Amino acid sequence: MATGDDGDEAGGADVESASELADATVVFTGQLSELTRAEVTELVEDCGACVTNNVSKQSDLLVVGDGPGDEKMTFLEQHEIPSLTEREFYSLFPERFSHVEGVPADATDEASGDSATTGDPTETVRVEVEPVVLQLARIEAKRTDRDLDSVVAESTQALLKRVIDGGTVETEEADDGETVAVALPENVHAMVETAVTTTAGVESVPAFVGEACRTEFGFDFSEKQELALGLPTEAVAALKQLSSENDRSVETVARELLCDAIEEALTASE
Repeated sequence: MATGDDGDEAGGADVESASELADATVVFTGQLSELTRAEVTELVEDCGACVTNNVSKQSDLLVVGDGPGDEKMTFLEQHEIPSLTEREFYSLFPERFSHVEGVPADATDEASGDSATTGDPTETVRVEVEPVVLQLARIEAKRTDRDLDSVVAESTQALLKRVIDGGTVETEEADDGETVAVALPENVHAMVETAVTTTAGVESVPAFVGEACRTEFGFDFSEKQELALGLPTEAVAALKQLSSENDRSVETVARELLCDAIEEALTASE
């Protein structure tokens, strides 16, 4: 979450809540770990702010992520533009980013009201899903220029409709799962709670949402769906070394590298 050596002087702007971004001109530099540039732009604009690409004396706030641009950091130092680190920025939306290290979990009413990109009240759910499912959901979010919360909420609503129409749901634990916190609209969260109490095979809201993600973006993990690739001997050796160094299976390492490459290719034009 650190901003890197070039961002060591950033941070500390006197901004304590998302509501204070109203009418501000905000500039981002560097990469954010939790959001794409399109997602963070939508999030800030929903607070009433204006996002620009270039920093100037008229800029009200510079948010510094990982690997910030040299020109923007030089301008920051020379003109003392108010700035926030990535972690400080997430702290303006504690309801949404409470899973991020260093962000307070006790959201105020004002902050939680600003936490959803739609402006509607939300409920945070911690969902554990297979990494490949989460990766595909993130790819879909970038492809459609939406945030992950919206994509997960839509898949959850689709599964709710199936249940309401009489369909069955059998949730299962994620194999080598990855946990992600998502903000569901309160009405959707309430409907899921009702579905949990009336649907056999579903034990919790996170389990239902996780199954919704699998239904929308995953596949039947009990079935073998293999892609045979002929890799150079050197590549196989490198995969085995990475597997050993990270104490993970060769298949897991190869799958994640492939998903990363697919995501990069799909989002290269954005």
